[in-house]
Amino acid sequence: MKKSFFVKGLFAFSLITFLGGVPTHAQLMKKMKEKEQKKQEEAKKKQEEARQKAEEAKIAELTKPYAQDFTDETGISGTYYALKGIQFNKTVFQKTLKLQFLAKENGKVVNKLNVYYNKDGGFNTPYLDEKMKEKNITMFKCSDCNQLFYYSSYVNSEFYQPEAGVVIVYEDNAKKVVDVWAKDKAKLEVYDLETAQAKYDQFKKQADSEKFEQKKKSLMSNYPTYKENIGKVVFVDNFGVFNYQYTDQPKEDSKSFVKSQSMGKSIYWGAYLPMPMTVTCGNTCLRNMEYEMEGIKTSREELRNKSRKWSDMIKEKPAEDRFCLNNGFQLISHRENIWDYAYIYVLYQNREKFQLGKSYKLTARLYSHKDGANVEKVAEGSIMLVYDQDAKKELSDIFTKFEQFLNE
Repeated sequence: MKKSFFVKGLFAFSLITFLGGVPTHAQLMKKMKEKEQKKQEEAKKKQEEARQKAEEAKIAELTKPYAQDFTDETGISGTYYALKGIQFNKTVFQKTLKLQFLAKENGKVVNKLNVYYNKDGGFNTPYLDEKMKEKNITMFKCSDCNQLFYYSSYVNSEFYQPEAGVVIVYEDNAKKVVDVWAKDKAKLEVYDLETAQAKYDQFKKQADSEKFEQKKKSLMSNYPTYKENIGKVVFVDNFGVFNYQYTDQPKEDSKSFVKSQSMGKSIYWGAYLPMPMTVTCGNTCLRNMEYEMEGIKTSREELRNKSRKWSDMIKEKPAEDRFCLNNGFQLISHRENIWDYAYIYVLYQNREKFQLGKSYKLTARLYSHKDGANVEKVAEGSIMLVYDQDAKKELSDIFTKFEQFLNE
C-alpha cells in the first residue's frame, strides 16, 4: 500500500513537472542565466550612461567660452553663436565666440578683431579691410588664423558682415563659406551655408567688378593683343608664343596665332576674357571647354563626370582671377605626350569623315561652369585643321591608343 502510494506520488510529481507545475533544474538554470544577463546589460547600460555623462562634462568644460564680454561703439564686439563652430578635434566644436573689435590700441589705429575661441583666452586676429570700409562694407581679413580652421599652417580667410550682428566666414583653402556667426541664434536659421554663400558671392562679385574694371581699362590701353582678341579663343603651334610667365601682361603678337594647321601637329589654345571667371561666376566656378566639329560636340566637364576612367584623364580646372588665359593649354603636345581627351574624342568621332587634303573646322567654346551646368560662354574661336599625310600617320597611332582607353 505504501509502495503504491509512493509510486502514485512520484507519478503525480513527474506529471506536474512535465506540465510545468514545478521548475526543472534546466529551467532554473535558464532563469538564473537570464537574470544574470539582464544584470550585466543593466551594468553595461549604467557604464555607458556614466561614460556619456563624463564625455559630455569633458566637452562642456572644453567648450566653455571666454568669460569676458566685449562691447564697442560700432556694435561689432559681443557674443556670437556659430552655425558650425571652431573645431577643436574630430568631434568637438566651440559654438560660442567672444569678439572684440579694437579701433585703437595705445593711441594707435589698429582696426583689429580679436576672436576668442576658448575659456583660456585663446584668440586669432583678423584685420579690417580699410579699402572696403571706405565703401561702407565691413570685412576683416586674416592670413594666419589657423586656430579658427583646425589647420596647423597659415590659411587666408575673410570675415564679411552682411548685416549688423552677423559674420560670414570664407576660407580660401576650401574656396567657400565655411561658417556663419551671429549674435542672435535665430539668424542662424536664416543664414544657412547655402544662403551665406550666395550672400558672399553677391558681395564679392560687386566688389571685384569695380576692382577688375580698372584693370580691364589698363589692359585695353596697354596691350593691343588683349583689345583685339577679347572674348576669343586663339590657337598656337608653340606655347612659347604666349607671354605666360607674367599674369595679365599679354605681350604676345596676334600675328603669331594660327588659323590653319595639320590636324596631327601639336596645338595649344589661349583665351582673353571680358572679365575673370571668378568675378562673373564666383570662386567655386570651374572652367569648361567645349569642342565642336562637323556637328559633333564634346565637353570636358560632361566627359569628366561620365566615369572614373574619364575623370582620371580629364582634370577639373578651377576658375581663375585672370583676364588672359595665355598659358598655352594643350590640345595635343607631342613633346609632353599630353592630349586633351575631349579634343581627341571629337576627332575620333569624326574619323570616318576625314579625307586626305581636306580641312575641317574646329570650334572651341570656353564656358564658366558651376553645379554641373555651364553658366556663361566667355570666349569662342575656330581653327581649320587639315587632314594631310602627317595627320593620318599621327592620328592613326593616337586613335589606336584611344580605342584601348575606350574599351577598358
